[in-house]
Amino acid sequence: MSLNFAHLSARHGVPASTKYSGYLSFLNSMPVQTIQTALGHRSFKNNDFQWIEVKDQASEGNDKLSLKQESPSLWIFIALLGDYKLNVEPQINLEYGETFTLASKRNQLDIDIYKTKFWLFAVRFRQLTFEPLAEEFPALAPLKEFASKQTQDWPVGKAKVSARLISILESLRKLDFLPYSGPIMMAAWNLKLLNHILQENKSPISPEPEQSDIQNYHRAVKYIGTHYAENLTLEKIASAMHLSVRSLTRSFEGRPHTVNGLILHLKLHKARELIMFTELPISDIAYTLHFSCPKYFSSVFKRKFQKSPRNYRAQTQQAQLGLRMPYYQKRS
Repeated sequence: MSLNFAHLSARHGVPASTKYSGYLSFLNSMPVQTIQTALGHRSFKNNDFQWIEVKDQASEGNDKLSLKQESPSLWIFIALLGDYKLNVEPQINLEYGETFTLASKRNQLDIDIYKTKFWLFAVRFRQLTFEPLAEEFPALAPLKEFASKQTQDWPVGKAKVSARLISILESLRKLDFLPYSGPIMMAAWNLKLLNHILQENKSPISPEPEQSDIQNYHRAVKYIGTHYAENLTLEKIASAMHLSVRSLTRSFEGRPHTVNGLILHLKLHKARELIMFTELPISDIAYTLHFSCPKYFSSVFKRKFQKSPRNYRAQTQQAQLGLRMPYYQKRS
């Protein structure tokens, strides 16, 4: 079976789906029919990305789905029904209830289908999006140089289909495709999906080390203690430690602080030091330590030390007389 984006090799003809009920039902793309069979699908493509959803019944036995691409691409595959094998290097088995993220330079991606009924959802990011995606998502930094590498494929990671992911997919049923706003809304949805997938991904070729939660906890505390004054996020910390966000947060369960709680704790104690020993304005201290705004900084500082930053400075000024110095001198 040939379509404008795919080819399904079917040894046994089966009836085409009479009604399409996938997540992309709102798209008007219709399957191209052949004499024997038709593949139920919906597809959308523009200069930045492509959506493909294939939901149907294959022949009695294993079939092959081939996806064409004219340039290097980043793919997210979501197996909602059926089991699959991606013929890439290294070969990847994608089972029902799993997602897989892959960058590939192949002209054609061949996917073996192992179940009679299958439902595969895929999002493709085209090469011209690699640079901005790499800037926005640290885990995708290798995309900047992927096109120039000799390797054909870069497996980014594999994850389970979670309730949160199903909720993201279900939100597609509320979309109406309009000529102007439709692609914009779809692009925004892509970023939401990608952010979720990268948080959940584990590398299929370089699994995270077998370390206990207590080891991960002490590694995280050390890393946060060095970088807490930066604009840290769970994703940045997990990526730097080669962990999933789930493993990172789990290592803090039962500890005095959560990950974000520890970051805030260290920031507030550093802020107190700057208030006591420098002339740096309160607002500058807030922004230096990456608080969202001075008002929020004052609120959490007062909650922690029972005094506002200004009152704390005023009450400690006499005690610290002669010890305070300009901030640039303190840093040097």
